[in-house]
Amino acid sequence: SAFVADKIADLGLDTPDIIDIGCGEGILATLIDDFNSYIGIDPDGSDLHTNTVKSPDNVQFVRASVEGIPSTVHCADIIVSSLNVALWDDPARRCAELRGRLRPSGHLLIVDLMRVGPRLMRSADEKLSQFLIDQHNVSLTREDVDAICRTSLPGADVSIFEDKSDAIVPSDGATSNYGNLFLIHYRKA
Repeated sequence: SAFVADKIADLGLDTPDIIDIGCGEGILATLIDDFNSYIGIDPDGSDLHTNTVKSPDNVQFVRASVEGIPSTVHCADIIVSSLNVALWDDPARRCAELRGRLRPSGHLLIVDLMRVGPRLMRSADEKLSQFLIDQHNVSLTREDVDAICRTSLPGADVSIFEDKSDAIVPSDGATSNYGNLFLIHYRKA
């Protein structure tokens, strides 16, 4: 969340309207200094709450999946999705739909894990190990990311980062023991 908050701050927008797809507990809203409104969208309502969020007057949570965002959620200056695009039913289609919810000059930021190498064809006895295998297998490849941008987010910038455990830094091309991330940044004309 801190990485995404930094990327939002780098955009330099004054009091933007933000939609956070897959917001979980809405932690991102606590990390952004100033916004006009924040709408957190997440299908798992059990984790949605406003107890930790500053400025609850301009914060709203909606229980919905990316596939079922209600029409009451209007356009935004920034739409962000962190660590959930690989779980969408059709990422290219959903990115095109989110692009349509951007205001002119709006920004779509998508951050997720990038799979390097083939899917793992094994299972594990431990829950954590199996979770990590499952995460690896659903993560997108660079080719997947490029295809999404080509079909749904033309002109988007893609950056690759490495998780160094204590910091997320631009990738030098090597794979990280903690994982690689991609950042798609699309700006609507």
